[in-house]
Amino acid sequence: MIFEYAVSPALFSSEERLLFLMEAFGIGQGRLVSDFPRRDWEKMARGFIDSCAKDPTQRHVWIEVLIAIRKYALHERQGPTWDDHLDWLSNALDEHTRPGRAFRAILAERGDARSESVLPLAVGLAKQELWTCPASRNVPRIASDMVRETAPLLNVSTSLILVDRHFNPRNESFVKVLVEFSRIVLTKTAQPKITQIKFVTAYDVDVPPMTIQAFAQNCVDVLPSSIPKGISVKFVLKAKALLHDRFVLTERGCIQFGQGLDEGKGHVQLNRLSEVDHRRELANWDQQAVHTFIVEGQK
Repeated sequence: MIFEYAVSPALFSSEERLLFLMEAFGIGQGRLVSDFPRRDWEKMARGFIDSCAKDPTQRHVWIEVLIAIRKYALHERQGPTWDDHLDWLSNALDEHTRPGRAFRAILAERGDARSESVLPLAVGLAKQELWTCPASRNVPRIASDMVRETAPLLNVSTSLILVDRHFNPRNESFVKVLVEFSRIVLTKTAQPKITQIKFVTAYDVDVPPMTIQAFAQNCVDVLPSSIPKGISVKFVLKAKALLHDRFVLTERGCIQFGQGLDEGKGHVQLNRLSEVDHRRELANWDQQAVHTFIVEGQK
């Protein structure tokens, strides 16, 4: 629901294109611009702006658009390959074919016979399947299906925060989803790796004798044998009244899980949060915590 796109620096050559890119990319749109090649993409885009802008005033306006894209939509791709003897598109195609390193698509001036993943910036782009990024999706309440929908977001993230006030370490339906998240972040190819999952939840004071200490002890007793080695889970406990919505939250975006982060019958509705809502949740996830503790995976 949030994807990384390679965007040709050559597209920064007209005001119409720049305005389109500014409106098309961002967390709320579900599209991030890949910093490819690493640290040089912006410099290359600036080069096209310098050569195509008609005067200093226009150049300044175009640069401001580029800065806005960098601030709100740029993803810093770690460890890309680059061959100085090839042009940008050929390098992007090579990077796209590396195992586990594919972009959602490559946006360029025109299509390319070498790959259907190259999308031309032209009439009809909106109808291309690789361009569509639905803001909501309905998926089966099966751990693998639920977590798979978040994989594109996790691949561009360096942190993972799960929020569900009803988490129960002795309920297999919750544990299976947590284990699936652990598995996917442990095996993801993008760097840097996520080695700790934060889980924001609440202990139930309405079910004596479930004290904070009792909840923590349950987690310590039950979870290590299910969570794979190399992953730790930091639990952040809050008062139950502070937690209502269920989220998969990273520094790059947030997906709301309608019925919760547990398996069950039927389907669960997933919704991508807007940039404003994402920033709010990112700022508040660890506020007013009453207790924290860490569980280390041992499986």
